[in-house]
Amino acid sequence: MKSKNVVHMIVAILFSSAFPVLAASSVTIEILAVFDFPGAPLFTSAAGINDQGDVAGIYDDALGTHGFVRFSDGHFSGPITDPNDPNGFTELTGINNRKTLCGFSTFGSFLLSRRIFAYVTTSATATTVNGVNDAGNFCGYTSGPDTNFVTIGGTTIFFQIPGSAPGQASDINNLDQCVGYYFTTGLQAGFRRDADGTLTYPILVPGETSTYLYGINDSGAMVGEVVNTTGTHAVFFQPSGEATIYDYPRATDTSFTGINNNGLICGRYTHNGTHAFIARVR
Repeated sequence: MKSKNVVHMIVAILFSSAFPVLAASSVTIEILAVFDFPGAPLFTSAAGINDQGDVAGIYDDALGTHGFVRFSDGHFSGPITDPNDPNGFTELTGINNRKTLCGFSTFGSFLLSRRIFAYVTTSATATTVNGVNDAGNFCGYTSGPDTNFVTIGGTTIFFQIPGSAPGQASDINNLDQCVGYYFTTGLQAGFRRDADGTLTYPILVPGETSTYLYGINDSGAMVGEVVNTTGTHAVFFQPSGEATIYDYPRATDTSFTGINNNGLICGRYTHNGTHAFIARVR
């Protein structure tokens, strides 16, 4: 796949005052399903969820790391492995409503549709795709240079939070808004990039210094995780900015990794292994 590459100027820099993060009291999280890929009881993780409720994810077994899709009816695809990868490693990072998957292997990053792997390159040395929307636009990060990127209509735009170390653009919605996270001294924070290039940052849960964003839907609701001295905790941001923290019962770590337009969230938790789940926001 060929794409154009341009460096985009930042239209505006908006700080946390432009994204008022408040404590939420009106949101509850309901777990609908917990699952492991068949034969993989020690590590199964969900990566993204589309509006039909199909979940893309990864699992580990004795042969390596593989992708899978859990369909909305509860059935699983077979293992999804890049046929060109010599190391038995394939990770899926997202799925759109056309059931196009994105991910990467040691061979390269790809979009996968109807069993056809379309490899994604940019002018960077290495490119990783983390999210794809229904128009086929996608986002991720690169190495050499180390930065974020979004590809819209075949044009690749590199961007970075000013003064930050490289992070990752994690997901893109159908408005071409993407979210991710970045690093500065003593701070790991989320960001949102709008289609016109406007950057909103830092996005943080009040009182925390480590907030990571992994998913955004078309309403602007976002999901991710907060990391602190007590572990990793899932976080849901309403479009208004209200933040809700969630911990799966007895889990040492919980993360929300994707959200669709129907209020369904996918994620993972750790307790006697790592397991995937689907939840509903109420």
